[in-house]
Amino acid sequence: MKFSYQLLKKITPKTPSKKELEEKLNTYLFEVEEVNGDTFDIAIPANRYSDAASHWGIAKEIAAIENAKAKDVNEKSSTIPQNKGKVSVEIKDPRLCKRMAARYFENVKIRSSPKWMQDVLKSCDMRPINNLVDITNYVMLEIGQPTHVFDFDKMEGGKLIVRKAKKGESVVTLDDKKVALDINDGVLADEKDALDIAGIKGGKKAEVTKKTRNILLTAGNFDGASVYRTARKTGVVTDASIRFSHNLNSELVGFAIERATTLIQNLCGAKLVDVKDIYPKKPTKKIIGFNVNEFNAFIGIKLSLKDATDYLKRLGYEIKKGKTKDDILVEVPLLRDDVTLFEDLAEDIVRLYGYNKVKPAPPFVNLIPAEYENELRLHDKIRMVLVGLGFSEVYNSSFTGKKALTSLEIENPIAEEKKYLRTELEESLRTNAGYNLKFGDTTKVFEIGKVFFKKGKKHEEKWHLGIALGVKENDPKLLLELKGALEELLRKIGLTEIFMVKEGKKVRIESGEDNLGYASAEPIGKNGYATIAELDLEKITKLITEENEYKPIPKYPSSMRDISLRDARSTQVNEVLSVIQETSPKYVVDVDLIDYYEDERQNKNEKSLTFRIVFRADDRTLESKEIDGEVEKILKVLKGKLGLEVR
Repeated sequence: MKFSYQLLKKITPKTPSKKELEEKLNTYLFEVEEVNGDTFDIAIPANRYSDAASHWGIAKEIAAIENAKAKDVNEKSSTIPQNKGKVSVEIKDPRLCKRMAARYFENVKIRSSPKWMQDVLKSCDMRPINNLVDITNYVMLEIGQPTHVFDFDKMEGGKLIVRKAKKGESVVTLDDKKVALDINDGVLADEKDALDIAGIKGGKKAEVTKKTRNILLTAGNFDGASVYRTARKTGVVTDASIRFSHNLNSELVGFAIERATTLIQNLCGAKLVDVKDIYPKKPTKKIIGFNVNEFNAFIGIKLSLKDATDYLKRLGYEIKKGKTKDDILVEVPLLRDDVTLFEDLAEDIVRLYGYNKVKPAPPFVNLIPAEYENELRLHDKIRMVLVGLGFSEVYNSSFTGKKALTSLEIENPIAEEKKYLRTELEESLRTNAGYNLKFGDTTKVFEIGKVFFKKGKKHEEKWHLGIALGVKENDPKLLLELKGALEELLRKIGLTEIFMVKEGKKVRIESGEDNLGYASAEPIGKNGYATIAELDLEKITKLITEENEYKPIPKYPSSMRDISLRDARSTQVNEVLSVIQETSPKYVVDVDLIDYYEDERQNKNEKSLTFRIVFRADDRTLESKEIDGEVEKILKVLKGKLGLEVR
């Protein structure tokens, strides 16, 4: 943001030379991006627009750095008439506008603005037009609050209305561009038409010209999100819209309209006739407790309460006594929207004290050994396996226009078709597959991403894995190919107990009693087909973590036996595993399901399960007859408890 050095020096006479000022601003305030002649280009943080995006704000900061005083630019008018009935103001939508002030002037003389004002405007890349328009631009630069002037005689009904635009309404702006609006856009209007786009740009209807004699000066505080959306949608981005988009403090309205009133009276010879200020809800004072011992421990320096208080006073804070000699109560200046916590006070003090004076010191903290993050390791392993299987990773937007029962709606969506957070990856992967099939006969993609949903009164998010296989011609083996890829993936990441159970048109993927996700096959586009699987990675992470057991390397070798069992479908795998472990707890060190077979042509009530049992003793090498005896004992118990027969 551009600032005039001469105007800064006018407000704070003790402003140092340009070179010294550049160094001090970089050290104690904000980064100076460029100095060119009289112009300083300063980077203003987004949370400091209310108090620092103005010459007045920067000049006060310079005064604090120099321990000097800044001039008060807000000279109040000697007489301010109230409610004379010449002007009326109405805010129809309080969410759009928190405050609207208007002042009616008569006998305005339009001419060129004085040279000192034109010089400031030129330094800030603004073109001088006439004294009235230049005053509104100058006040925005000096105070930080945009203002606007209407030709009152061109307004119908003598009433200013803040409202949403009507359906199909448009505004011809001052640069002769017709801007179409919708019912979500804010406007300032008279009793018939929209006069300008609220917080963005003035309209042609009530434009000030050389013939203008009576004017309505306005200053409002508009909703930042609404102004930002309208500016972005219409492509009309102005200095005013940028400022309002940062949610300016409503107190700026009073400062700006007072300053503009003084200048209009002095430079335009106008008479102030009537005043209106609609201000339903004023901001409350913010008071923060401050303890100097807590500050010193937090920052790592030794500063007295007197010095800390002095720094705060230089920045405009009001100080009151606290409960103890080390405590004070700090009243925050109204325009400092960024200050809400003790830490914010500490930051203000230490930047005036000087960051370069804070001596580096090693932190006194407990050192904790670095640990692996199971979730991130799993994601990396999945990527490696799937890329090895010929899949390509995709990244899709978390925003969608599809609403589900548990969808979370975004308060300020970037577009109407992006107003919800996604609850699944499947929709995006289906779109990816359909698009990719335009350029090839097959496509293999996957995504690791978060899904979001409501759970009761809480909002939750989870990591999911989505995998899609697409072909141009329907292939009944496509689901089997996806099944094979899933089995290979899950096996390589350490999950072996996997079942796929048909459930309607989908296949449910489960491990023990945990439902990991679903797979399905369906047409996409006009001629394409795709199989898509979506898995809950948080459940998979938990299962894999539970399977990782760390033990000393065994001294004696293990032996394996495979047993194949005939089952009547009702038996859960975890029941079989538990019985085997309980029957031979001394020698069985691991049991895994290694094969599952179900022949639809045979008895529909039967399935075959094959388990691999690993035997080992801690004190010797087991002999074959010992292992065979344990196997016989296990088979006998399985038959007695679960009715399982050897196949």
